Amino acid sequence: MAKGTITGKTNNDGISSKIVWESSVDVDANESNVTATLYYKRLNNYTTYGTGNFTLTIGSDKKTESKYITIKYGEWTEAITFATKVSHASDGAKTVEISAVGGIDGTTLSSTDCGASVTLDTI
Repeated sequence: MAKGTITGKTNNDGISSKIVWESSVDVDANESNVTATLYYKRLNNYTTYGTGNFTLTIGSDKKTESKYITIKYGEWTEAITFATKVSHASDGAKTVEISAVGGIDGTTLSSTDCGASVTLDTI
């Protein structure tokens, strides 16, 4: 099982973001099942809350969700999670781009920049 954490940033220096992802292989289908979750955390003693719009992209697939969240100091808060299947090349190798964007209208969290290319287990 491949897994990892992608560290991101937001427009607000006091709010950190990250994507935690993991994958498991389906040998017969020559694909991986990939799950990714976007989290936020306050880095200072403030709280940000409201209904945000968040999008997680894994390869060519994406999920968008509107969700009410509360981001507290020192505590990671889940914003959105997404699972999809990713096909591998004929040699069994695969790298895939995982990224997230989002923000909460009317707050100091207006944008998120979090993403990276990750390598899945070779089948």
